[in-house]
Amino acid sequence: MVSKTSLQVGFGAPTAVHGEISQEANDFCAKKSKKVEIVNTTIAHPALGQPGAATLEFRCITEEKPNHS
Repeated sequence: MVSKTSLQVGFGAPTAVHGEISQEANDFCAKKSKKVEIVNTTIAHPALGQPGAATLEFRCITEEKPNHS
């Protein structure tokens, strides 16, 4: 699981943070020669005085290769 808090407080969706954690998950799995399978995504929009946040729950799976027989 990867989680980050946005530096934006009070407005806007934390889409940049979601993109960053998606990339972190992809990089993590790629190092194991696997691909990401997303299990759950949570995005908390910022409120007055509170930053937004995004959490990505994932697992690394082996990519199935097509059988060309």
